[in-house]
Amino acid sequence: MMTYKEIQRFRQPWLWVLLGLLWLSMTGMFAYGLIRQLIHGIPFGSSPLSDTGLIVSAIFTFLLVTAIVVLFITARLTTKINNEGIFYRFSPFHREERRIAWDQISDIRIVSYHPIRQFGGWGIRYGKNAVAYNVSGNKGIEITLKNGERILLGTQKAEVMKSVLKVN
Repeated sequence: MMTYKEIQRFRQPWLWVLLGLLWLSMTGMFAYGLIRQLIHGIPFGSSPLSDTGLIVSAIFTFLLVTAIVVLFITARLTTKINNEGIFYRFSPFHREERRIAWDQISDIRIVSYHPIRQFGGWGIRYGKNAVAYNVSGNKGIEITLKNGERILLGTQKAEVMKSVLKVN
């Protein structure tokens, strides 16, 4: 069997537009509130926080939203296939790659699936009958283990995976 490696990242334009709008709206709102309340002396909101409370809330919100954006920037799904088995790692959630040895697998196939309907979206998702690791698209390797567990690994290269795995 040949060795294969695929690295996928979140590249959907709509996702980056939403994350950008989230970041801009949250930081913009707090920047406006800080300027209004601290510089102009006009309370921000109908039930305004103290100056210290507003500053702490602004810093916390900025750090939280920035962390979410950085998480999506750094997230990646790596899939490797070789003679030992199938390896996968969804960074930064998995510290080490996970291995599925060939002797643990009862069935493997390339499938089309509905990420939102079956798993509620992309990322590390738990569906009725399987755990999915995906970042985009609707094609994947569905692995059924001998213990009955099912794992779906998303792929952007379904045809290449078919030839590497020698499946239909």
